[in-house]
Amino acid sequence: AEAPEEDTRDSRKVVEELTMSFRFRLTKKALLRGLTVLVSVVLTVTLFDATLFSFHPVCMCLSYVLLMTEAVQTALSFRDVVAGDERVKGITRHMVLNLGALVCAVVGFAAIYKNKIRLGKPHFQSYHAKLGLFVFISSILVVAGGLISFRKIGLIQLFPEKRHKVIKWGHRMAGIVTFFLGFVVAELGYLTGAVTKHGLFIERLLQYGTIGVASLVGYMAYRGMDEKDSRTAGNVYTRTGDSLSTINVSRA
Repeated sequence: AEAPEEDTRDSRKVVEELTMSFRFRLTKKALLRGLTVLVSVVLTVTLFDATLFSFHPVCMCLSYVLLMTEAVQTALSFRDVVAGDERVKGITRHMVLNLGALVCAVVGFAAIYKNKIRLGKPHFQSYHAKLGLFVFISSILVVAGGLISFRKIGLIQLFPEKRHKVIKWGHRMAGIVTFFLGFVVAELGYLTGAVTKHGLFIERLLQYGTIGVASLVGYMAYRGMDEKDSRTAGNVYTRTGDSLSTINVSRA
């Protein structure tokens, strides 16, 4: 007679832990979005003056700091959802955000390339420019890999079934590397005269804000979004027959 009461207490404890975890994730998401908006707004207000060059830093910031960060966060949110409409919606949102990021990156790249031609300066001389070119090309390949990986589009069916997992894994790994290298490029950009001429406060605000975004995404990827505890808790609900067995915090 005591066993059901113990199971009920265990289930309630799990629910309480999941609720706290869910609230913590919401806090991290809010903090992450706040940082990305802060960096984007500060950089845009400070650097954009409608000149050809100013389109480069603003578009690149919108691409990598704002849109791509949101795309990565979306991917972390749906990666443990096995199947169904929720996963399809999550992947679709991830795809749209990355396509938007790529459009911004193309505009930013075109702006700096044309500006160099206009000024008669050589291309890709600094570490910022060289690594930036690599990240830009990698971004195109990652987005292409994502389009291939998305089963709903149908392109992945052109490849043998045994290659599908490899393609998806390659897209994820290349995406991770490209994302974080993009932030290295941003940090190198903050050391250029276009930023430093606006004073140490702006320079440090952009530097630390961008580092904060990258660090938070890294933490969320490593600890906050794997949902292993949630899946274990789901097994507890099923075993005990608790009416809360349908709760899945990872899909909220």
